[in-house]
Formats: sequence, C-alpha cells, structure tokens
Amino acid sequence: MANPGHEHATSNRHELEQGKDQNPELTALLEKLQSTGDAELIEKLHKAIEEHAADKAVAAAEAVDAAGALEATGERESDLPGGENPIEAEVQAGHQTELEAGVDELATKDEVLAAEAQGVIDQSHSAGRETEENHERLKSVYSYAQLDPRPIPAAQEANERALSGGNVFGLEVTVPALIEKCDLGNIDPQHTDGDAGTAAVEVALTAELPPEGAKLVTVRPDTDSVGSMAILEMRARGEEITPEALERIQSIAEADKFAMGEWPGVRLLPSKENPWPAEAAGAEDREDQAAIAAAVADFRKPMEERVAAIEQWIKTGEDLPEYRQQVEAARQDMIQAIESGEISIDTVADGRIAVVESTHKAGTMLGYAKAPVVVAANPAFRVQGGEPHLKYTICAYTEEDADISGALAELRELEPGWGGSPTIGGSPQGEGSQLHRDQVVRVVSKYVNDKKFLERRRIALARSGVYENWPDWRGI
Repeated sequence: MANPGHEHATSNRHELEQGKDQNPELTALLEKLQSTGDAELIEKLHKAIEEHAADKAVAAAEAVDAAGALEATGERESDLPGGENPIEAEVQAGHQTELEAGVDELATKDEVLAAEAQGVIDQSHSAGRETEENHERLKSVYSYAQLDPRPIPAAQEANERALSGGNVFGLEVTVPALIEKCDLGNIDPQHTDGDAGTAAVEVALTAELPPEGAKLVTVRPDTDSVGSMAILEMRARGEEITPEALERIQSIAEADKFAMGEWPGVRLLPSKENPWPAEAAGAEDREDQAAIAAAVADFRKPMEERVAAIEQWIKTGEDLPEYRQQVEAARQDMIQAIESGEISIDTVADGRIAVVESTHKAGTMLGYAKAPVVVAANPAFRVQGGEPHLKYTICAYTEEDADISGALAELRELEPGWGGSPTIGGSPQGEGSQLHRDQVVRVVSKYVNDKKFLERRRIALARSGVYENWPDWRGI
C-alpha cells in the first residue's frame, strides 16, 4: 500500500538535496558584484556564502535524517495490518514536522544570505560611486615627463617626443637647449637664476599656475623639482595646503638649499650605533626624507607615480615601505663601506676641503662631516640607468665658505659643461669627466674663503680651551 507520508518525505528529501547547491539568485548576485570590480566586497560575499554553506550542510543533514526516519516509519507502517498504527502515526507526524522545519530553515537561510548579498552589492555600488567621485576630484590636471640631459641621439629623440606639441612648463630644467623648449616657463631659482636662497618648492607655492593640460618636465627628479610638480597639481585642483604640509615643503626647501646656517664643524660619520647623524643635510642624507627622495628619483617608475608619491608624503609624511627598506639597507651598506675603507674620505688644503671618492650618493654629506668645502668623485655615476661614468660634485656649505661660481667658471675653461649654483655644481651632466681629481681639487682650493675658514678655526680652538696655553694663536 502506497503511503502518502512516504512519498512526501521522498519529495522533500529530493528538494532538500537540491537545496544544498548554491541558490541561483545568490550566484547571480555574486556575478553582479564581480562586475563592480570591488575585490574586498567580493571576498566578503564569498565568505558569507561559505559560512552559509556550512550552516546549510548541517541543517541539510539534520533534515535528511528526519526524512530517513520518516521513510523508516512509513515502511514499518506498511508492514502492519491495515497500515494503521496510532503510535507510529504519531512518530511519523513528528518526523514530518521536523523535516518541514529543516526545509523552512534552509529557505530562511537562503533569504538571509540573499539579503546580505544584496546589501554587499549596494555597498559596492556606493563605494564605486565614491571612488568615481574621488577619482574625478583627484584627476591629474597636468601630465609629467623626465627629460634626459645626455648629449646622445637616443636621449635627444626621447626629449623631442616628450616636448612635442609644446605647452611645456619646466621645473629645474638646467640644460639651455631644453630650457628653450619650455614655452610656458621654467622654475629654477638656484641653477638658472643664481638664487641659492630659494628652492623651487617655495616658488611653486605662489607661482602663476600653468594652464590645464600643460606638461610639467624636469631633468633633475629630486624632492625639490618633483615636489614642485605636486604642489602645482594640488593648487590646480583647488586643494588646501595645510600647515603640516607647509612644514614638510619647507623641510624640502631647507634640504635642497643646504639652508642650514653655519657649518657646524667636524661631525661623526654614520655608524651602526648612529646611522643618521646629520639633521642638516640633503634629502638623501636625512632620515625623514631619504625614502621619499629615493622614490622620486626612481627612473623605473612613471613620473605620474613619483608625483603622486611625494604629494602623499607632503600631505601625510608617510613613506612608501619599499623605499624605506631600500634606504635603510643602503645606509647599512654605506656604514659597512666606511668601516672597511671602500669609501675614501680625505682632507686637503689644511683641512679646508674634504675629498670623497665613493659610488654612494651620500658623498657630500660625508664630506661636510669633515670640512665646509667638498669635492666628491663618483667613478661609476649613472643617469637613468645609462653607462657608468666619472662624475664630480663640488660644493660649499654656505656661499661664504667658497666661491663655487668662480671655481665652476675656471673648470669650464678646462672642460666645457661644468655648471651649477653658487653653493653646488658639477661636471657635465650625462657624460664622464676627463679631468683628474687633483686638477679639480687644485681649482677649488683657489676659491676657498681662507678668512672665513680661519675665523671658524679660531672660534673652535677658543671653545676647546687650546688658546689658554698658546700665546701666539692670533698668528694662525
């Protein structure tokens, strides 16, 4: 005899097992969410589905057990005469209720998850709208390019492509032929205008903004030039430059200008115990700016990324972790090189000039730890990943310490292409110098301010107490 309860239990168990699969509505919601491209919210929905599947499996197992019990009851009932058994009928009714409750629980779970999924989708859409609004608000007003100063055909062709169409605004473009291509102007107070007391970032705070769509270019991708690009971009978007941001901009200016007052005297070199001893130094040698200086100088990255990186640093002071790790590792390598003698630091001209030979960028900082005037020689300098070549940098802590402009003029007579500002300059950009180190040192020594140096020496000796037992100290 057919048992209606048995048929109903079999039908419900089949429905239950089908319900173990993903609800088609949830699948459709997931596909809809995936189209938004929000990985975080997609992951959230996946997690919810997995949790739901686990709950559903438990409920399914319980309901299947109830269905099995119901079937067993039905089979036992059919074996009885007349198919009637009040006790079994009561048990069967209990199993039927339990089964129906299990199926209802699954349906409820599906509805809850579907509602949660729809909420996730709504959240995704809302986040997407906010992202689009932020993207529109933060959309770059300008485009950017790094020019190549090397006098080779490949560099010239690359520059022509970057400068095609005009509408170019320069930031610290120092090569005369390239300056001429900057039809919208060029901010370069130190190198072109000879104003060592002003940095490009300071000018960028108040300069007339280039028109929308202008291309901002530089041959010197450092915190000053790339920072200036970020400042112009922020101003063009109408963003407020906060007092905290202004402090960071000023710190860029100070590092770039070496605006550190009087030479503080002989100082300690970096060591394992004190890796960053110099607070007054260039950006690469200051602990607070070394990482962002490395980021903006990374020629492997598009200029847009470098501008965005320093804009974020100006706003928040946050470093990019990869560059912080990079500069800390380089600093430890430098310390090891100092201790092993791989970095050569000597003083000449009775302590007036420090001569540094090193492939590290910290040559000037290391030199200033020993003397107010530095001649730094890098035997394997590279520009944008080009061939290594000999590069000289000459610099004075302040304009009073040496006539760097005079030294550069004489060096140009020996080798065309030397240039720079009243406090820092170097050999021709993009090509190796043919001068011997001793030639450079001899020229620079002619322009050291002996009076200033001797005045500093007297002050230092007086503070040390040496003069107390030295009656002829005024003759030094």
